[in-house]
Amino acid sequence: MKVIGKLIMWIKMLWLLYFVHPGVCKCDLRKAGANMNATTCLNELLRRYDKRIRPGIFEKPTVVKVDILIANFWTIEEANMDFTVDFYLRQYWTDERLVFEADDKHEKLTLTSEIWKEIWLPSTYFIGSKKAYFHDVTTDNYLLQIGQNGSIFFSMRYVQ
Repeated sequence: MKVIGKLIMWIKMLWLLYFVHPGVCKCDLRKAGANMNATTCLNELLRRYDKRIRPGIFEKPTVVKVDILIANFWTIEEANMDFTVDFYLRQYWTDERLVFEADDKHEKLTLTSEIWKEIWLPSTYFIGSKKAYFHDVTTDNYLLQIGQNGSIFFSMRYVQ
């Protein structure tokens, strides 16, 4: 029975290595002859990407840097000790599974608001918030940029 348990464990590890290990899917925006544009590159990067598994799962913890850019304070009610703030929550981390190559060393993929649903995102939340919602007047206010080294910049606008 122990042998079967170890065999199952090794099969799971091999499966994770096959689908998660960085370097499985690479794209090269320099391949002009291969008609490699940003969409094709992104499709190649996400082909075997599993958003349920955090980056660097076998090597190290994923470091997520966070900052907040306050756009506006409004509706301040001193009697109730309530206020509303409009801000941008900006998060930075690296996902080695999203590395790509390009001619310009500063090239970034700036992606549409729907793509963020396809990649791993940190679970950031606010303790003690009475009410919060995403700002989406005409369109969702998300910005996602992926650098060549897999660095990710994700910004979203909140009203809380």
